[in-house]
Amino acid sequence: MVDRRDMLIFDTSGLNALANDKDNAAITTCLGMASRVRLAADIYERYAQQRPSEAVVRAFVRRCPPFNMMMLGSIVAQFHRSVRDFRLPAVYKAGRLDLLSAVYLPYCDRFVTHDDGQYNALKALTAQAGIPAKILSYAEFQQGWLVSV
Repeated sequence: MVDRRDMLIFDTSGLNALANDKDNAAITTCLGMASRVRLAADIYERYAQQRPSEAVVRAFVRRCPPFNMMMLGSIVAQFHRSVRDFRLPAVYKAGRLDLLSAVYLPYCDRFVTHDDGQYNALKALTAQAGIPAKILSYAEFQQGWLVSV
């Protein structure tokens, strides 16, 4: 049995900046690679009954973009539901399936959503992961179809 009492479950180092940061850079800090590695290692350990080395997890997260995006989506959900400052507006309010759709982002050029929470969350994920997919609101998508005469 692994003693988890002193294990860091979530990287909260960016939370102190949240109250004064209008761009919500704190979420970017929480989305760092260390958080993804810990979460991925926890998931692997739960099913394989052994903890992989940090180097193995980091290599897998880097080599598998959909898995990386899934980890980022899980962290955004955790951030929104339990870590964020609840005195501030819910910027990343997206449902579980909305966040799971992030696994498609490495394979598409544009992703259109009519959900503000999903839009904000996926924009943060693509920025953190360096994914070139453009996240569009439905209104932005409609504007792209207008043709001037």
